Amino acid sequence: MKILGFITTVFLLIYLFVNRNIPIVLNLANGTFIIGLIYFLIALIFYVRNVGFFKLISYHKYKKNQLKTVTNHEDILKFHEFCKKHYKEKWSNKEFFVFGISLLILSYILAYFA
Repeated sequence: MKILGFITTVFLLIYLFVNRNIPIVLNLANGTFIIGLIYFLIALIFYVRNVGFFKLISYHKYKKNQLKTVTNHEDILKFHEFCKKHYKEKWSNKEFFVFGISLLILSYILAYFA
């Protein structure tokens, strides 16, 4: 969480510096919206990676590549073995959702006052 807060602060400072001629409240609203949207999209990508349909697609891609390269077809992993091996650790998207949604709400509030 500290890293995301640091990245957000650095991005906002750079954004404020680059757009000096725009009022500061509007700059903060735009900057928080951009970084909030980026965090929200990253969280959605992590979510999609952990969904079963995309696991099935990656398994079929793996199986197709293995059929081309492996001579012994018994060495190819079954679907449940493939999921255990390649998806044993789920990517956490909680922090990105928390930061993304809170920054999007903050940008909405700031845009209302701008």
